[in-house]
Amino acid sequence: MSQATIAELESAFVKADSLGNTEDARVFADALRLARAEASKPPEGVELYKDVVPEEVRQQEQERMSAVPQWAMPVTMGGVMP
Repeated sequence: MSQATIAELESAFVKADSLGNTEDARVFADALRLARAEASKPPEGVELYKDVVPEEVRQQEQERMSAVPQWAMPVTMGGVMP
């Protein structure tokens, strides 16, 4: 038997909930939590972010994250109006 996809589990959860079948809705909600947790795990052999992201991309991301956001700058310096 093949494993249900997250979309299929979501659909089954919504259907069970809309029919008032709380026991089945709980079962589908639990299955959704497990499926999402499994889907969010990194691939085998990858333990850290640095294992999959090139140094250049990490540096660009760091620069972007440390820059002053446009909403915090005066408009005369390129900021945006709220």
